[in-house]
Amino acid sequence: MKCLLRSRSGMSLLNVIILLMLVGALTTAGVKMMGPLVQRGKINDTKTTINSAVDAIISWSTTNGRLPTAAEVGTILPNPNDAWGRPLVYAYDGNLTVAASGGLCGRTAVTFNGVAFVIISGGDDHSTESTPAASQAFAAAPDLSATDLSRSISLDELKAKAGCFGKTGGRLRIVNNELPNGCEDAGIATLFADGGVPPYRWCINNNLTTAGFAVNNAITAPDCSAVPVGVWEAFATSPQTAILYSANPGNYTATIVLRDSQGNTTQRNYTLTVIVGGVCGGTPPPGIDQEFIHGSTLSFSGNSVSGENATIVLTGNLVKTDINGGADIGITNAYISGNVTLGGSQTLGSKTVPGTIYIEGDLDMSGSSEIYGKFIYVKGNITMNGSPLLGLSSDNSTVIKALGNITINNGIIHGDMYTNGNLYLKSATLYKNAYVGGNLELDWTPSLSSGTKVYYKGTLSSPAWFDTGILAKCIQDTGLPVVAIPVTMPTTVIPPLKADAWYTGNGYITNGALTNNVKIFSTGNYSATGSASNVIIASKGNVTVGSGNDVISGVIFAPNGSVSFGGDAFTGYVIAKDGFYVTRGGSTVTLQSISSYIPDSANYPFVHPYP
Repeated sequence: MKCLLRSRSGMSLLNVIILLMLVGALTTAGVKMMGPLVQRGKINDTKTTINSAVDAIISWSTTNGRLPTAAEVGTILPNPNDAWGRPLVYAYDGNLTVAASGGLCGRTAVTFNGVAFVIISGGDDHSTESTPAASQAFAAAPDLSATDLSRSISLDELKAKAGCFGKTGGRLRIVNNELPNGCEDAGIATLFADGGVPPYRWCINNNLTTAGFAVNNAITAPDCSAVPVGVWEAFATSPQTAILYSANPGNYTATIVLRDSQGNTTQRNYTLTVIVGGVCGGTPPPGIDQEFIHGSTLSFSGNSVSGENATIVLTGNLVKTDINGGADIGITNAYISGNVTLGGSQTLGSKTVPGTIYIEGDLDMSGSSEIYGKFIYVKGNITMNGSPLLGLSSDNSTVIKALGNITINNGIIHGDMYTNGNLYLKSATLYKNAYVGGNLELDWTPSLSSGTKVYYKGTLSSPAWFDTGILAKCIQDTGLPVVAIPVTMPTTVIPPLKADAWYTGNGYITNGALTNNVKIFSTGNYSATGSASNVIIASKGNVTVGSGNDVISGVIFAPNGSVSFGGDAFTGYVIAKDGFYVTRGGSTVTLQSISSYIPDSANYPFVHPYP
C-alpha cells in the first residue's frame, strides 16, 4: 500500500513538472509573437502621426502663404513625437518659408530634387539614418534611409493642395486688367507686379517708343519673348513700370512681359488710347457763360466759396493777403494767369468734385494751406514750406506738373509729380512717384511710401549721412520725357454790354432798389443793401451790394469795373473785370451757373456769343 502511494505521488509531481514546462514554452512562444505585433502597432501609429503632421503643415502653409520654419513647426503639429517618444524630424526648402521670395505659390522650382518638405521618424531601431537627422532647412539634397519612416511632399503636390493653380495669390502676374486712356503728352499708365519671386524686371514692345511713347523701368524690344537672359539679368529691377503717352492720337497695342528672379515670365496685352485735347489732362476752358467768377482779382474775407463743378478765371494773382486766413475756396476748376500764394489754413480746390487747377505763374504754399484737384498744373516754380498739402489724400490720384523747379522743404504730396526743372526734397512726404527732368537734391529725411520712387534725369546729391533706404528709391533715368502741360489759360474775354435800349425793352430798371426778381441796369456805379433773391444786375461801372446779414442771389455783370459784396451770403454768378471782393468776415459764396437764373442765352445781359 505504501509503495502504491509513493508511485502515485511520483506520477503527480511529474505531471506538474510537465505542465509547468508546457506553460513556460507557450509563454516564451507568446512573448516572441507579441514583440513584432507591438512594433508593428508603433510603426502604424507613427505613420499616422507623420500623415497628421503633413496635413497640419499644409493647412498652416495654405493660410500663411509659406512653409513654417523649424522653430515654428512645434506649435503646429498635433503630435510632435513618434510612437517611441522621439521628436519627428521636419526638413524643408528654406525658400518656401519666406512669402516675400515667393512663398508657396510664387515659386516654380525648389533647390533639391523637387522636394518641398519631408517628415522623418527614426523608426523601430531607435536611430535616424536619413539626412538631415534633425529639423532644419535643407543644406543638401535629402537622403532618406529605408530603415526610417518618412513622407516627402513635392512642390507640385504642395501647390496643388494649397490651391496655387487656381486664383490663389502668389502666382506671378501683372495686376492691371486694363490701362487708362490718355491725352496727348499728358497720360501715364503705371503697371504693377505681384506674386512670383521678387525682384521683378519688365519688357515692353518697342512699337510704343517708335510711336512717341516713353517708358520707365523697362526693356524695350521688338519681341520681349526673345530677349536674351543676359539682357534681362543686367537690367534694373523694379516693382512697377510706367508708360508715358505720346503726342500722337490713336489706338496702340502694348505687349508687357514681367519676369521674376527665378526666370519665370508672364505676359499681357493691352490697348492704349491717346485722345485729342484736354479731356483727360484737364478740364477744357468752359467759356464765359460757365466761368462763374471771372475777373482780375479775388479778394475774399469770408469763410468759404462753394463751387462744385464751377470754374473761376482770374486774370491776375491769387494772393494770400487778399484771402481770409482760414478761407476755403472749394471750386472744381481754377485758371489763374498770375502767381498763387497760399498760407494759414487756406484751401483751393474741391475735395469732392476735383478738377483742374492751372497756374501760369509760380505757386508758393506755406502754413497748413491745401490745394485739391485731379490735375494741378504750374507753368512756373513750386515752393512748399510749413506743412502744406498738395493733391487728393483720398486716393493719391492727382497729377502734378511743373515746368520750373520744385522746392519742398516740408509738406505732403498726394499724387504723381513731374517737373522739367530740379527737385529739392527735404522734410516732405511723397505718396506717389516723382519724375524730375533736372537734378535731384535730398536733405534731412523725406518720407517715401513703400512703392514710391523718385526718377531723375540729371544728378543726385545728398548729405554723406543720408538714409540708404531712401537713396535706393532714387533712380536715374536719362530717358525721362519733357513735361508738357495740356491746358492753357482760357482765351475768353469779358463780352461787352448790350445796347442801352435792349435793357429798357427787357424789363430792366435804371439804378433801382434791390428787391426780389429785380433786373437792374446801371449806367455808372451801382450800390444797394438789403436781401434779395434772383436778381440780375448789369452795370457800366462798379457794383457794391449787401451789408450785415444780407443774403443775395442772382447774376452780377460789371465788365468795366469790380463787384463788392458785404453781406452774409451770396449765391450766383459774377463777372467783373477788376475783380470780386467779399468784404465781410464769416460770409459764404455759393457759385451757380448763369443758366440757373437766365435759361435762355438770348436773354443774357451781355453780348452772347462773343468772340
